[in-house]
Amino acid sequence: MLLHWSTNLAELAAVPCIASFVGTVIDRGALGKSIGLGRSRCDCCQKVLPMPDLIPVASFIVLQGHCRFCTAAIPTRYFLAETSALLLSAASLAVIGGVNFLMSLPLASLLFALAYFDFRRGRLPDALTLPLCALGLTIAPFKTGAFVDHLIGAGLAFTVAASIAKVYHALRNRDGLGGGDIKLLAAAGAWVGSDSVFVVLLLSCAAALPYALVTGRISKSSPLPFGPFIAATTWATWCWQISSDGARL
Repeated sequence: MLLHWSTNLAELAAVPCIASFVGTVIDRGALGKSIGLGRSRCDCCQKVLPMPDLIPVASFIVLQGHCRFCTAAIPTRYFLAETSALLLSAASLAVIGGVNFLMSLPLASLLFALAYFDFRRGRLPDALTLPLCALGLTIAPFKTGAFVDHLIGAGLAFTVAASIAKVYHALRNRDGLGGGDIKLLAAAGAWVGSDSVFVVLLLSCAAALPYALVTGRISKSSPLPFGPFIAATTWATWCWQISSDGARL
């Protein structure tokens, strides 16, 4: 029992840690800073941060959102990202169980990285979307035993999304779906299969439209980051498939 709870806690902590790391990497990359060398430092006073100050969620609460050395404010986006990842991990762990959650960590990690990257930088890099698609074709068939269905799902999603993007551009003379969105949808198809990929597409659009209307991000000058919506609905669909089928990866 103790081992079981320890394993679940480790799994629960994994995604918030990944969220913290992803946020740091993206922000450092945007500023042209090294992302692979050296210890984490406060952006203001440049003091090296001790290990306890790097614990997701808890360190922000204990430090009350400020650096322990210079009291500079820690960006709230890190806390929000880590908290969101923690809550989603807890909900997912409860729905699909520890073994399935552990096997799904590559999907959860890459989807979160892509969502965060698109929200912060406005693009979805091939370095993340293409490995996600490859992993989907490698891991997902263990759930269904139908590799061809997942391959068809990836191809179908890519073809439909690319066609929508082409038609939209012809009608509006501007991009509606970027190349990264198309590749992410193909990766979604690789994970959820041909039957459910259209669910991902429809739910993504249904979730994005109210957000676009409320925030006013429907113009060419203020494009909508579609990646977070694709990522969220892909994960939700994946978890629903596992829970409804009672399948174990």
